[in-house]
Amino acid sequence: MQLGMGSALETLCGQAVGAGQLQMLGVYMQRSWIICLATSIVLLPLYIFTSPILRLLRQSADISAVSGRYARWCVPQLFAYAVNFPMQKFYQAQSRVWVMTAISGAVLAVHALLNWLVVARLGRGLVGAAVVGDVSWWLVNVAQFVYLVGGSFPGAWTGFSRKAFASLGGFVRLSIASAVMLWFVYTPSSFSFLIEFTNHCIREYILLIDIYNMAQPRDVVLYGSAYSGGMPEEPRDSS
Repeated sequence: MQLGMGSALETLCGQAVGAGQLQMLGVYMQRSWIICLATSIVLLPLYIFTSPILRLLRQSADISAVSGRYARWCVPQLFAYAVNFPMQKFYQAQSRVWVMTAISGAVLAVHALLNWLVVARLGRGLVGAAVVGDVSWWLVNVAQFVYLVGGSFPGAWTGFSRKAFASLGGFVRLSIASAVMLWFVYTPSSFSFLIEFTNHCIREYILLIDIYNMAQPRDVVLYGSAYSGGMPEEPRDSS
């Protein structure tokens, strides 16, 4: 969801670059930060109450407890996504993908080392893995932000601005539309599976009706079978 909402920047940043209004890139990114951080607060209960939610979905008590504990320790990652995704679009709009690649590669090495130390050597398990993930995500954010404010984008970043709080309504609508669009892009396989599974169930149901019909006298045939040649005849009056 947050990746989709952050993707709204792709359109706006592209337009700003094309129009030569580089100063708006920083404003757009700040607006996206506000919206994504607000979305993180809305999604926060899902992380905090993961255990009871899974129990309501009839998951086992053990799985629900472990998943809930892991999700609570992943809360810092939720807010890290809100900061990271808009910065990604800001960098991409100015063809600084190589910077993100270098930062991600360096953090990946640190992430692997921390996982080995915390999970393998210290035996902290899932909680340790969650904490390492939190640290790694925020390392990426800190490194990208330091590069951002370090003078590498003199035209696009002029500091924090009150303009970020203007026209938030339209930006929210664009962000939601972008999130919905991305959701449909990433989930067609899920819909295809659901449709195919539903069709399979319908075919099996109809087949069972046909089998039942063949085993019954002619005046007890069920209505509605697609494979029995249409609607059965009305039973004739023996008199």
